[in-house]
Amino acid sequence: MQTTFEIGPGEWTEGFWQRVMDSFGQRRVRVTVEEIDNAVPGSQYDVYLQLKASQKQFPPIKVDENIDLSRLADDANDVGI
Repeated sequence: MQTTFEIGPGEWTEGFWQRVMDSFGQRRVRVTVEEIDNAVPGSQYDVYLQLKASQKQFPPIKVDENIDLSRLADDANDVGI
């Protein structure tokens, strides 16, 4: 089982560790602490808003259905050479 907690400096409390212990019971766990870059979206809603902005910036285009996109991708990435 794996769980990710995102907490701020003031949240390193006994209550936080109790939440961790409640999630894993008596099993051994590995704790890795990683700094979070504030520029990275913090929630799925933030990602959704970025996606909506990208969709407005790049509207749908018509692609000819006779084009072999797999072959074009292989050619662009030198697959099979």
